[in-house]
Amino acid sequence: MLFRRFRKKKDEIRTRKLTIEDAAGKARITAEVDHEDNASVCFYDDAGRDKLVLSLSTDGTPRVGLRYADNHGLILIEANESQKTPSIVITGPAGNAQIVLGVAGDTTPIMVSMDAAGNIISPLYGPRIPTVPQAAGASDGIVEDEWSCDWDGFLRDLD
Repeated sequence: MLFRRFRKKKDEIRTRKLTIEDAAGKARITAEVDHEDNASVCFYDDAGRDKLVLSLSTDGTPRVGLRYADNHGLILIEANESQKTPSIVITGPAGNAQIVLGVAGDTTPIMVSMDAAGNIISPLYGPRIPTVPQAAGASDGIVEDEWSCDWDGFLRDLD
């Protein structure tokens, strides 16, 4: 019995961060739980930039982030557990949101495309029609942190 318990513990590694290196000693994959208990797995390119991030926040929200254009561009897929909303956000190579797809908390479907300055060029969402294009620097609906989208706030900003 004692041997069986020891064997199980030996087969298990418990840590808050694990780094897997390539042959040159560069970190290529990290799996960690941060100081706020968010879990993530990151895959890095040869230059050490995170190119693929899989994460799970403490509220249960899973996210997948794909980076390109020297990490300025991002494709983000999220199933926001606290807001009960799914989203896909695609930024341009400069890092500004340019395509936004999702469903707001009130079940309004949202599909919006924006130019590089953040001006809406083709909105398509429920019965709402924006009265003015979104000015550069105005709220684009991205809140909390760079990995979350507040769809209801996004719709309010457009009214």
